[in-house]
Amino acid sequence: MSEQAAVIERAALLKDSGRPGQALALLAPHLASYPNDLTALRLAGWCHYELDELGPALYCAARLTSLAPEQPAAHLLLAVVHGRRREVGASAEAIDTAIRLAPDHSEPYRIAAALDLQGHRATPRTEHLARRAVALAPHDPVAHRVLGSTLIELRRYDEATAVLGQAAALNPADSAVASELARIDIAKGRSASAAAGFAAAVRADPTDLVARHNLLAAAWNAFRIAHIVLWLSFLVLGRFTVLSNTPSTGSLAHIVAPVSVLLTLAAWAYQLRKRPSGFKVLLVAVRSDGMLSVAMGSHALCLLLLLAAAVAPAGVAGGLLVAVTALLLLGTVIGWIRVSQLRKESRRQG
Repeated sequence: MSEQAAVIERAALLKDSGRPGQALALLAPHLASYPNDLTALRLAGWCHYELDELGPALYCAARLTSLAPEQPAAHLLLAVVHGRRREVGASAEAIDTAIRLAPDHSEPYRIAAALDLQGHRATPRTEHLARRAVALAPHDPVAHRVLGSTLIELRRYDEATAVLGQAAALNPADSAVASELARIDIAKGRSASAAAGFAAAVRADPTDLVARHNLLAAAWNAFRIAHIVLWLSFLVLGRFTVLSNTPSTGSLAHIVAPVSVLLTLAAWAYQLRKRPSGFKVLLVAVRSDGMLSVAMGSHALCLLLLLAAAVAPAGVAGGLLVAVTALLLLGTVIGWIRVSQLRKESRRQG
């Protein structure tokens, strides 16, 4: 093996092992001596892309297409770089060229569908592209995962679950599949169960910031659903929770307070169905987010005070219900602030 070939092979190994910066350091002197080396240019372009260095990545992609306009790989790189830069027209033109040059290869169709998903443009055409990728590469787990993600965006959750199951069977180590299945859990109202799926993705790749964000978002979503149920059930006591200590308050509390607790616990149980381990994951998320700790603490204290009101004397029950109202407001305000922050983070990541 020549020295030049050895450099390319080592750089490819570094890139594939998640060290694109080291790969670039190795490629730089090689490209200085051999600026028209197509393989080195392609590797350098992908390394820059993975490092989010879109200017150099675009330069490598443009140079590749000028040196080898007949190579689909050059146009694929150009398409994904334009896609990350949100240059939709240029990205579509490049991916169409790649498909035209390699109509019988799966990768251009798969990347075309993935670009649609990245740009939140999932349509029946996206599904057609993803299905074509699977048909051309039936043993490619990534193609199945992209099709599954497309079906999620099209809200065909049962079909998506089946396709993602095939992806998991082909590559059980793909943590992205767990994240996609967790998105289906969220869509079906199983937020607490979804947290378990996102936690699995975080365990597989602790550097996956998107999975970490989704884990927190799922935990907050589970809290908000249960907290809303608690609010709605507590509204039955609405006119008895304004600093009133009348006997009627106590007698009503003895009946409605335990009902409110039972409905709230039922909301948690509903979200944990099919994956009870999600409760343990929720506890981990609570420890990792201070605001969630406060919100969950106030939520749990509400339930305890309601149980206390159910058995307390009439003169005490009214005061307990006032405390419950204050804690409900606290949890709601904290939740609104934190969820707004998470949505802003999600827009930045998108």
